[in-house]
Amino acid sequence: MKVQLYKFTEDKNKTLTFRWTKKHFEFCMDNKIFLNHKGKKSYKERNLFLFSKGDKITIEDNVIAEEYSTMPVKNFSSVGAFSFPTCHFSGNIRIGRFCSIASNVKIMGGNHPLNRFTTHMMTYNGEFDKFAMSEFERSWTLKPFITKPENPIIGNDVWIGNDVVLKGGIAIGDGAV
Repeated sequence: MKVQLYKFTEDKNKTLTFRWTKKHFEFCMDNKIFLNHKGKKSYKERNLFLFSKGDKITIEDNVIAEEYSTMPVKNFSSVGAFSFPTCHFSGNIRIGRFCSIASNVKIMGGNHPLNRFTTHMMTYNGEFDKFAMSEFERSWTLKPFITKPENPIIGNDVWIGNDVVLKGGIAIGDGAV
């Protein structure tokens, strides 16, 4: 069974922020959404240590969790059944079913343009244009560039080992190691 944790109907770029309470804990327990992967421990023990009463929680739009999924550390993401990320991801990462994601897995920071004469931010950051004008009385045309990539999409039955750095915007196919 899939559980839609939060869905905006007007603007898909919104988030929900709230304070963690016992009702949120009970919702996760009732829907078999794990908050901490502890191996052979009981279900209730899995959920005790991730959030404390009063913690500020933010959920991005369109987060869907399947029964028996484990959320990334201190985050809610779209996670398939029997997957357990033991690392912290920020934002809504899409993770398929039966995935094993080790600790300290991170998503690489901002992008740089690869199809320009330089990968330096001077081609898209207005601060460099201002600097060139004030120092050299020269200016150039800035080209827009989105530096923050989309979150990766992780397929089904994927194993990602410890200390891996993922590039933003990639899709990891089913069965990848």
